[in-house]
Amino acid sequence: MLKDKYVKTFGDTDTAKISQTRDIPPISAQIIWIIQIQRRLQMYRERVASTIGPNWNDMNEAKQLNETIEKFEKHLSPIPLCNQWTTDMA
Repeated sequence: MLKDKYVKTFGDTDTAKISQTRDIPPISAQIIWIIQIQRRLQMYRERVASTIGPNWNDMNEAKQLNETIEKFEKHLSPIPLCNQWTTDMA
């Protein structure tokens, strides 16, 4: 679901088309898109915590979910994207 949205390249998304229509630079639009996915991921994490309890990541199945979330969060960092952009602009 959420991971599938991220795996899809940004240029192929409706968000990219809308951003282009609104004259938002592509790099800015991609960073906004990444931050939106980060917020959704955090919202899902909070829902799990409120449903199962505050110590949800101590359970065996939940540990796997937590590890998956953490791996996905590492891929969502906009910093490499910004660094690449500054290198390209130099």
